[in-house]
Amino acid sequence: GITAFRFELLTDPNLPCNGPGRSLKGISALTEFTVDASPLDTTNKTRVKFSSATADFSMPKSLLSPEHFDKAMSNRVVGPVTYAVDDDESTAWGIDAGPGRRNTDRVAVFQCEQPAGLAGGTVWDFRVIQRHGGPINDAHMNYNLGRFRIR
Repeated sequence: GITAFRFELLTDPNLPCNGPGRSLKGISALTEFTVDASPLDTTNKTRVKFSSATADFSMPKSLLSPEHFDKAMSNRVVGPVTYAVDDDESTAWGIDAGPGRRNTDRVAVFQCEQPAGLAGGTVWDFRVIQRHGGPINDAHMNYNLGRFRIR
């Protein structure tokens, strides 16, 4: 009977600029968020469909900033939280609220189209896809998540 999933991006003193992301500015981008459910006794997965996505902050549609730009990903953009559930890996939910407001906890809620879960128990498969960032993924030129929690 689960009706929504809460995705929390959390600040941490071990992340650049206290996070919640791993970029130079402490920001991140969530390309896609998916949830699959399967019964305990099989591996037959069913994708949970979302009716809406809301967040405490969403950016307007924007191109990647120069430090995150990679020629191989020239069509990638960041923007509202709905980009995290649009089945398009060229878009992502961006959380950069600008100087002085960017390094704070962020929350997104993904509302299920219908209650999810199975009476006999459920195995959940969460996918947190991150396809935005610079040419060197190990450096701080990426938009990778730093610290997060799913509820």
